[in-house]
Amino acid sequence: MGQNPHSDPVISFIISTTIFGVISSFAAGLFTKLIAKTSNLNVNYILAFIIAGFATFSFFKSEGNHWTQLLAIFIFAPVSILGGLFYNKQNKK
Repeated sequence: MGQNPHSDPVISFIISTTIFGVISSFAAGLFTKLIAKTSNLNVNYILAFIIAGFATFSFFKSEGNHWTQLLAIFIFAPVSILGGLFYNKQNKK
């Protein structure tokens, strides 16, 4: 039972993975800002670069369906920056 990572997924699995990934990426952006305690978004840009970089590497090195890598590059990485922006807005002094 489960989902073969390189086969075509069902749409409900894609949707649930996307929702979970967006929430996790947003939280990662928040926690990155919380740990770094900086006012700029440099650490969030680095986090987004790491997420997109590993996804790009995986995109070119793996076979089969690449929908998770595309989600990470085009949705999850930018959402981690939004998590940092949200943190900045909530903690403006």
